[in-house]
Amino acid sequence: MVAGQDKAKYKGTGTINGGGNYGFMLTAKDSSPDTFRIKIWDKDAGDGVVYDNKMGVGDDSYDGTELGGGSIKIHKGK
Repeated sequence: MVAGQDKAKYKGTGTINGGGNYGFMLTAKDSSPDTFRIKIWDKDAGDGVVYDNKMGVGDDSYDGTELGGGSIKIHKGK
């Protein structure tokens, strides 16, 4: 859990295969069922979405894809 919550959202920037300027948002929910979402956008191309496994869902949502196996455990960082 993060601050007593069963969900977490992380945003950041990075590259793909060593190039570009991409933003990402990862959303995870530790519930029944566990869910996961990853959204990636190209910051150099008007924030055009490159990938989103929950296309059309607002960024403020915690809606994600149900895991088909395994589990998500969210722990409070140090």
